[in-house]
Amino acid sequence: MRKKRFLAVVMAASMVFGNSVAALAADDTVPPAEGELTGKIALEGIVDPDVFRVELPVESAGDVKTAFDFIMDPQNLIEQTSGARYVSGQGVNNLSTNKFDYGTLYFANTSSNGDVLKLSPSSNELKITNKGTMDVDVKLTAEVVSLNGVKLVSTNSISDGDAPSVYLALSGNGVQKPITEGGIDMEATISGNDDAYSISWNADEKKYEKVASENAAFVSFNFLLTGASGGSVKDWLEIEDDLTNAEVNVTWVVTPEGYSSSPFAKTTLKMVQGQLAETAVTMPNGATAINSIKFARESGEEATLADTNYVLVDGKLRFRATFIDSLISAGVQSRTFTVIFNDSNKTEAKITLER
Repeated sequence: MRKKRFLAVVMAASMVFGNSVAALAADDTVPPAEGELTGKIALEGIVDPDVFRVELPVESAGDVKTAFDFIMDPQNLIEQTSGARYVSGQGVNNLSTNKFDYGTLYFANTSSNGDVLKLSPSSNELKITNKGTMDVDVKLTAEVVSLNGVKLVSTNSISDGDAPSVYLALSGNGVQKPITEGGIDMEATISGNDDAYSISWNADEKKYEKVASENAAFVSFNFLLTGASGGSVKDWLEIEDDLTNAEVNVTWVVTPEGYSSSPFAKTTLKMVQGQLAETAVTMPNGATAINSIKFARESGEEATLADTNYVLVDGKLRFRATFIDSLISAGVQSRTFTVIFNDSNKTEAKITLER
């Protein structure tokens, strides 16, 4: 009796266990035995190893917006009077200060809130900081326009008997380059700091990203203008009224190292009555000339600029002064042109003329 009861328990247990196994695996009794399972494939994410991030001068900041304004003082009037005009608060553009680094050309060195700290032959130093992982190329241009009757000279040695002259130089990281007629370029490379970055999860944007540590150190490129003026005082008297539109224009472009950008050193050119407008050109690979220059008329109709209005010579694209005058006379404030080169890719690049 006990034996039968034991066998019944064992059989019952076997049935329960056997049913459980059947739920987990199917027995195939007919060959071939086959199966299939599809698994979904997902990518956790990809983070671009290169971070392009630069900190540029803020043009509206108090120590930037007038940084390159300057006063020419070829007769040493400020030094001879111990700066009385500025100490009294009656200086040019209402400048007021009692501190001077005397010279013959003055920039107003200002604080970040615009307060004048002193007058000096050198401007405030501006800074471009590379806060990315990769090296970047910096290209600066500097040009003086409408300095009518005043000669731009390349050395800071102007005598009283010379024609009215100005020495103005762009200084970048200690390298000084005199600004000459037609303008100059200055190039530099700023190192990146990949070690400053680590991968982080951005819960708000739900993505992985490279983030710089708070105490990361980055490299900067510093630049400023410095200068002097001089020459015959009597000759300066004759041109005094012709200098009301004189300007110095400094531009900066920052790109990843090796980046192929516009072939034009300057993509926006100033239109000045009676003067040509020009920029240096780096020809695209395979290009030897300009095929055509297109623009949109006021009606929106596309037109081709007559080749008598421009010339490509000595590595520069020049819009003739007669063409500039015609645009000004027509009341054109700004016009953008598409320049098409003669390489096999028919490379196109835009350039703008503006008042």
